[in-house]
Amino acid sequence: MSSSEGIELHQVTASARSRPVTLHEDGVSPNPGASTARELAAQLLARAYEGRVYVDLLLSAHLRRVEDARERKLLTELVRGTVRWKGYLSWIARKHYRGDYLRVPADVRAAIEMGIYQLLFLTHVPSFAAVDEAVEIVKRRRGQTWANRANAVLRAIQRTPREALEPASPDLAQRLAIRWSHPTWMVARWLTRFGESDTLALLKANNEPAPLTVRVKPAGLKPAELVQSLKARGIHAEELPGFPGYLVLSELPEPLPMLDEFVSGLITPQDASAQLVVRLLAPRSGERVWDVCAAPGGKATAIAEEIGIDGCVFASDIHPARLRLVREQQRRLRLGNMLLLVADATALPFARMTKVLIDAPCSGTGVLRRRVDLRWQRKPEQIRELADLQLRMLQSVARLQMPGDVLVYATCTLEMEENEDVVARFLSETPQYVLDPADKYVPSEYCTSNGFVRTFPHRHGLDGVFAARLIRT
Repeated sequence: MSSSEGIELHQVTASARSRPVTLHEDGVSPNPGASTARELAAQLLARAYEGRVYVDLLLSAHLRRVEDARERKLLTELVRGTVRWKGYLSWIARKHYRGDYLRVPADVRAAIEMGIYQLLFLTHVPSFAAVDEAVEIVKRRRGQTWANRANAVLRAIQRTPREALEPASPDLAQRLAIRWSHPTWMVARWLTRFGESDTLALLKANNEPAPLTVRVKPAGLKPAELVQSLKARGIHAEELPGFPGYLVLSELPEPLPMLDEFVSGLITPQDASAQLVVRLLAPRSGERVWDVCAAPGGKATAIAEEIGIDGCVFASDIHPARLRLVREQQRRLRLGNMLLLVADATALPFARMTKVLIDAPCSGTGVLRRRVDLRWQRKPEQIRELADLQLRMLQSVARLQMPGDVLVYATCTLEMEENEDVVARFLSETPQYVLDPADKYVPSEYCTSNGFVRTFPHRHGLDGVFAARLIRT
């Protein structure tokens, strides 16, 4: 087995499709069992394995099909957990499958790996139930032959001691990659950069679900009052220390978009690391700010709340469909001080802008705990390609600024090539800019000694974020 074979997502070959499965237009089977969490999870996973959709978009579109709150919770856990641990689960399945596991149809692999996930990680699910239901799902969709094969794999794993399910590769990067379900190339570069102990802690943090953190609208209830209001309805809520206006929620009776507080604009889901970026930008009342890559709108709306009705946030994105996400946020929050426009950062829509945020497209390796499928979508060559794009964006925006103007560059990646190296290249080629030390605006615990904002999931309990504040001289 090569270093990547056990942990990458693979496309299903045409020969693997033993018989057709009737689907709705969205790819989900209309059979009578589809209302159960496990059946629906298996179908959504099959689509995800085929690489046709983003997992979270697919999941959110179908959560409403499950009425019972416990079933919704199980559906979310099965889909997100199986995709998160895909590398490890696939490696285990391949060890116990007689034949070429990669030629197994996607929906069968999805059911098998969902069953393994339950056997290994969901201790409250009886092992016989995890196996029997997975086999039954395969039987309904693919017939008895494939059901027998799925049963043989799952029964064998059920009998195998846990210690025998540990990878024993002599290569550290491959061993950690398989066991903690990340691409080998990603683990190898982190080992070089961070060392074994820090990398292991990061891998573990990436496999823990991110907390549900929300930003409270400043014009609404005070955070402490909102905490009490939520608790009265059985929702656990607490203020996040060090981040004014942020709450951590749990035990929701329904999906967040269905909560009255969300619908009315009182709360907005957002990792607290975003507040650090906004603090670094330091928007003031009445200012005009350009958020260059604004979608889906979390930081843009936070800035709009800061600058008040006398200011204006120009929120742009190159993709109209993504800009519609910003529009939805703006309308939900009833923010009248935002102007949305489709724009390319390399083709400037303004003559001058004194304060600009470039929350740049990036590899996203700082948000893997939140974006469970992202680790399987990234390739190492994308990092250099993205770094070049990020530099071009900085150079383009620099052309519309004058002395004293502020440019904040931010990413949600851990990769130095996209962070410190991009800033260093920009400052080298554009000497009119200087770095403004981050600890003047952000608590020092989130700042590096060389003046940047840097957060990590395993060190700070936040998304992995990088930001630099640059001043035109």
